[in-house]
Amino acid sequence: MLVCGGLLGSGGGGVSVVYLGGKAPTAEEKRWHDWVASQGCACCFGPAQIHHCVGSTARQSKVHIGQWFVIPLCDLHHKVPHGIHGDPRGLAADWGYGSMGRKELEKVIFFRLVAKYRRERDDYPLPADALRAIEMVPPVDVIYFE
Repeated sequence: MLVCGGLLGSGGGGVSVVYLGGKAPTAEEKRWHDWVASQGCACCFGPAQIHHCVGSTARQSKVHIGQWFVIPLCDLHHKVPHGIHGDPRGLAADWGYGSMGRKELEKVIFFRLVAKYRRERDDYPLPADALRAIEMVPPVDVIYFE
């Protein structure tokens, strides 16, 4: 069972997914998640899981961005003490991003993914209002949740 983000849903392929504190992603959001994860970890290019940069229910400027603002990270770079949830500045320095904070690092990785998607598919992977709202996310954790 994968713990993602309170509804019980199916993750496909016989995998049960529990969504903690939020609703399951829409089909469009799930396609984005699948594509993001398929890119491999943003740090080591190993098998990745989705990291919700601001939580799955986050809003910015009254726009839901939580299921859109995601990046791919392996278990090591996601959850361990020197991963994004532990020491993001150390993680940023280790991978050549300087000493930027967590939100800055997440935005750099996210917008690189959006650019790659656009090059490959000649389209945006998410709604324009969500993209604009993510651009306005402050460099510190001041995101409003429902």
